Amino acid sequence: MPMITPQMWNQRLRLSKIQEKSTQSKESLFGGRGIPIFIVFLVILGASTTPLADSSPINQATLSGNPPACTIPFLVEETLVFPTKESVSFTSIPAISTTIYLEYGPSPARLSKKTPTMSVNGGETAAFVMDGLSPGKKYYYRVRCTNPGNPRPGTKETHSFSTLAREGESFTFLYGTDSHYYELWGNETFGSAGGLDTFHLSLDHMFEDIAQEGALFHIIGGDWAQTSCGGCKGGTLDGETYPPGSVQNEATAKQRYIQTLDATAYGRVTKDMPLVYVLGNHEGEAGFDQEEMAHSLAGRKSVLPDAPASYASNAEDSYYYFDSGDARFIILDVMRYTPIVPQSANDWTLGTIQLEWLERILQSNEKKWVFIFAEHLDGGEKAYGVGGNQSWYGRGGLRATDTDLPTGVFKGEQSIIQALQETHLSPGGASFFLSGHDHVAIIPTEKPNDQGEGTRTYHVKGGRMGGVGFGWTTDAAFKKEMDWDLDTITDYEDLETGTKKPGYYRITVNGKESVVFEYIQSDKNDPTLDGTVAFTKIVYAEE
Repeated sequence: MPMITPQMWNQRLRLSKIQEKSTQSKESLFGGRGIPIFIVFLVILGASTTPLADSSPINQATLSGNPPACTIPFLVEETLVFPTKESVSFTSIPAISTTIYLEYGPSPARLSKKTPTMSVNGGETAAFVMDGLSPGKKYYYRVRCTNPGNPRPGTKETHSFSTLAREGESFTFLYGTDSHYYELWGNETFGSAGGLDTFHLSLDHMFEDIAQEGALFHIIGGDWAQTSCGGCKGGTLDGETYPPGSVQNEATAKQRYIQTLDATAYGRVTKDMPLVYVLGNHEGEAGFDQEEMAHSLAGRKSVLPDAPASYASNAEDSYYYFDSGDARFIILDVMRYTPIVPQSANDWTLGTIQLEWLERILQSNEKKWVFIFAEHLDGGEKAYGVGGNQSWYGRGGLRATDTDLPTGVFKGEQSIIQALQETHLSPGGASFFLSGHDHVAIIPTEKPNDQGEGTRTYHVKGGRMGGVGFGWTTDAAFKKEMDWDLDTITDYEDLETGTKKPGYYRITVNGKESVVFEYIQSDKNDPTLDGTVAFTKIVYAEE
């Protein structure tokens, strides 16, 4: 007879009691008399003919009704992308072959929905969509995947997310840009340390915002995976080679997205907060380098899922839009359709198709607030003392105009974007243009017209999430360009209007009433400042 564990004993005892009640309540099939309970118990006790090892977690889980843990390694763990009011996309990359699917529902105890099942090899992407959801609701999910040698799917930790807000609901989202994560990681791994610790501080604060503020999603403003990176260091780690410099093939581009979504990097927050991303100049998808663009695009798309149809994106998912609550969010691509290395502000272009698309999206908007995100201006300034003609870099903000003053007309196609923003404003609302690239944070500042009157359109500089360099910020011409309020003090050195410190924006949309911008600074040298609000700006709706 096989060895009986305490769990088996308790289970069989319960079964014997059920059988006892059954035999007392009805006649037996054996001559009309009930079978004595000790006989029933012995039959049940000897029913097993296959020995069960006491130490087997799989067998214990089977007896208790709980599935085993899924313990296989992942190159990319749970990553949520592209939220909508009814769904969210998901991607992960197991390191070894497995069968995988998701369970999800309104509470950890009610994971009543499931995705289709996929069988993937190690290094292949498993992408799903959790759909059939309701707007403005919190949901829970977990991965089910098989361990080697066991066809029964195990479970990973349960996580949660919320769908996009309903109209009239307040919500918070995060905007962090220019982490230069891959460059900082490569420097620390294969060279000298510097800057990566500050990026991790920003992630710490983002994680707190998920838990305490209920942040719905995170917009990455560009320059994160860095497939175009002349200064990126390379080397060998755990038997895997990481080539230096910019990528030369799809495999290396995929490798960089995988590393950037590592559980110690962006993957720390994307398990519970969906990401939406802008492509920066370091994401390698510029129209003036077709070969690098092809490698970078293929690598990105091999890791990240397609945007949902409701985002109305282009085929490459490099520009798109979505709505949440009383706000419309528009992601622009200033890199892909510029065919030559710009020698003036007029060389930058969104391309005719994207410009026409932008006009349609703004024209159809009925939301109170509009947020437009881009890597940098679709134009910019020409000259700074740190490098002569900077037109190829797209630097600048409110003073990148024909008069070098905020009241002037923007250089290049930024003037068209500005005109569209002003033309299609919702009554009493406001439109915001948020860009990174310059590694400084400047408070939302209203663009005046040529008469000095407010236009209800605001420009915002996004700062930098990591400890990446910003040598141009000491240049006199750059400092003048970033003096938007014309008080002779560059705005990123005035604590009330901006900062050079790393960090990110926490932005709260209070229905139709107001939008609150808070810059959460990261400071590894001063714990009293680290994680605090550097500056705040509230934009109210007009009557």
